[in-house]
Amino acid sequence: MQPSKRLLVLGLFMLLSACGIEPDERVYGTWVEPLTGETIEFREDGTLGWFGHEGTFAFKKSTSWATGSDTGQVAVDVDGQSFRISYYSDHFDEDPNSWSMGFRSFTSFPYEATINSKTTGGFLVNREGTTSGAYNPPSFERIDNGLTRFHPHAEQIRTYDGVIVGFIDGKLWRLNSQTATWEVVREDLDSDLLKLDPEVIHNSDEYSLDGGTTWKPLPEIGDSDGSSILVSMGTSLFATVYVYVYSEGEARDGQIWTIDLADRTPTWILQTESTLNEYGIYDLTPIPAANTLVRSWWEGDDDGMQLELSTDSGITFVALESPCSWSFYAHANGIYCKGEDGSLQWYDLTTQAWSTITTESGDMWVESNRPRDELYLVRDSTFMKIATDGSETILTSLGDDSGRYPRIFFLEDSIIMSHLTLWMKSL
Repeated sequence: MQPSKRLLVLGLFMLLSACGIEPDERVYGTWVEPLTGETIEFREDGTLGWFGHEGTFAFKKSTSWATGSDTGQVAVDVDGQSFRISYYSDHFDEDPNSWSMGFRSFTSFPYEATINSKTTGGFLVNREGTTSGAYNPPSFERIDNGLTRFHPHAEQIRTYDGVIVGFIDGKLWRLNSQTATWEVVREDLDSDLLKLDPEVIHNSDEYSLDGGTTWKPLPEIGDSDGSSILVSMGTSLFATVYVYVYSEGEARDGQIWTIDLADRTPTWILQTESTLNEYGIYDLTPIPAANTLVRSWWEGDDDGMQLELSTDSGITFVALESPCSWSFYAHANGIYCKGEDGSLQWYDLTTQAWSTITTESGDMWVESNRPRDELYLVRDSTFMKIATDGSETILTSLGDDSGRYPRIFFLEDSIIMSHLTLWMKSL
């Protein structure tokens, strides 16, 4: 098809999609945004109330030509902005009192609306009368000053020398404790494989030993076809690298390298090398307080997860029999995981024994700022800990409307909860 014909077809398509459609009357009414408690009102006369502003709206055919999944759209003009909100009639059939609003431009691309000076591509609202209003968890302090998103999303948060640093909405931020305001540390970071580890922030290209203030390039690891996610123990990084051994066909060797970033001239050192199985690369998990590395890999459905321990920085490993069905996590003196029967299994390096900790279905495990001796989890709307003897302690309530799985960051003596925005509470 010639370019001019393509443009003509696209223009006709966009013209047709701009036409109105039969309204879904369930759009009408007043909706409540759960973070602020402010309202959005779609009136039958085509006028709109939007976070204290007045505007207009009209039902339109969907411009989501790439997906075609929404039933239609509401074209909104309010507060100097024009955009569309997708709606789904089948979703209203399932729950007529909630609406996951997604914003789009007239040409179907995602649209960033501005609300109270912050941007958003959409959010969930509830019909008025079906919600308790603005979310306000008990005894928590709201900490989103300085952030640019209406509903910020925190991916990682950790403390460095008492300063809270977070990777939030694709940028590295630092919380100024004097002003309770987030300040951008870096927004040009390659977020691929970025990790905020206890003593080092790093990705595949650079690293920082001072909480992100200064950065240095990470030396390359010789000749390799790729590497797993880097892990750290103290100021040392460990990497599993695979290389093809072409003289032996398509076999691959798995190498473990380490580098101490605190050295005057950090240099990668090869620790060990072994042949990989057909399932791919090894993973490494550090237990810093015990100076131990756990190497793991999948051995197929029959043999499952295989684990090995190293106490000499990855030079030698000893096999560890385990009941782990899949992923595992480090605690202060060992690891814990979910067993084949769904139970929580706890391994202690000192006793060299596994034990079972009783939990409930639906518990969400929480990793702390550093591995500790207890299990921390979210159960229903509470944050709690379970000791190895099974005793349970509720640390704080998260509020009745926190959602089933709020994101929790457990720092030294406080927690930060990511739900609608960021909240902090001292423990």
